[in-house]
Amino acid sequence: MASASSRSSTPAFLKPTRESLSDILMTLQEREQQRRLAAQRARLFRGTAATHAGGKAAQCDGKEEVDGSGGDWFSVAAGTQPDNVNKNRYADIIAYDRTRIVRPREEGSPLDGSSSGYVNASLVREPDLVLDEDTLPRQWWVAAQAPIASTIHDFLSLLLHPPSSPSCSRALPPIQLVVQLTPLVEGRRSKCHPYFPDQVGDTALVQPSSSSTQERGIWIRLESKEEKDGARESKLRLGYEGDERGRQVTHLEYLGWRDHGVPESAPHLLRFIQRVHALNRRLTTEDGVTSGSASSQRSPILLHCSAGVGRTGTFIAISSLLPLLELEARGPLEARPSKVDFHPLGPYPLETILRADGRRESSADFVGATIDGLRDQRTTMAQTSEQVAWVYECLREAWRTGLYRSPQ
Repeated sequence: MASASSRSSTPAFLKPTRESLSDILMTLQEREQQRRLAAQRARLFRGTAATHAGGKAAQCDGKEEVDGSGGDWFSVAAGTQPDNVNKNRYADIIAYDRTRIVRPREEGSPLDGSSSGYVNASLVREPDLVLDEDTLPRQWWVAAQAPIASTIHDFLSLLLHPPSSPSCSRALPPIQLVVQLTPLVEGRRSKCHPYFPDQVGDTALVQPSSSSTQERGIWIRLESKEEKDGARESKLRLGYEGDERGRQVTHLEYLGWRDHGVPESAPHLLRFIQRVHALNRRLTTEDGVTSGSASSQRSPILLHCSAGVGRTGTFIAISSLLPLLELEARGPLEARPSKVDFHPLGPYPLETILRADGRRESSADFVGATIDGLRDQRTTMAQTSEQVAWVYECLREAWRTGLYRSPQ
């Protein structure tokens, strides 16, 4: 039987007119082009000297403190240093200095901004759209490129220490869950270098790519794997050489999402998203990090596809908007002025860009604003127009089926 919410009218912000959707796609594209130009200007005028940008360290509530120029918001100085260029799987997908994950030292303290601290991964928080944290909790993510052969040690080190980034001055819990959205090979092209064994019980040892480092190798063992509901769940244990116990993390690989495209089934992806959050909540609670009542203290989820932007950004956008549908089911939502005092591109036109089908009522464009907010933190999130449009489609299906409800 259909739920009451599935029988009610689809929220206006999920049914833009064709003209409005075209305007949204154009606005998102223009703002992303401005970010790219800002990054190029930062490289031209600042060179590679500044590896940490954005003025003072940002607070974890998303209210960054920056200087008035805005020139450092989209700087990619660290990722374009000569020693780091080859650490990027794709030359045009580079982590912003302001939100990049700083690869940790073995003993757990973050490195400085030198080239050895770079990994192509970004600390991303679901954008603040409507309500306070208690009403609309927002998950932290580590959005990363899939490792290449020379960055496997860097990638695995992220699982041995809590994530650290200039964009967050507060200590975050360690990662408990890794979600992979790409196969290892797609269209005869390598999309992700394997970073753990494929046979249960096998252990691999990964040495640092640089012979100059004093860090130990990292061992990783596949303890179990199970495939069900179109996803492969693996239990991994890893640690530094000499640490026999290590720590366990869970790995989920979603099957059936082609590169630059959209999943084959919206309900299937929605159920997988519910599974991801239910599992992360359980793992975080079992690890003793939090009582489970405050999502701001749930462990960040490490999410990657190949570049860590297209499928990754689409997934995060849908995930972050599902709780908004729960609130919408209780009553129509209204936009609220942004709390950010300064933005180098100016605010996203949240309240003026969208006209809805049906009665053609006006509505705040929560979807476009979410994607734009994610792109502020990592380049080209939800990379293609097809993926942006599919976020609306997937959320309409979530509303129709009731698959927006938080997993218990």
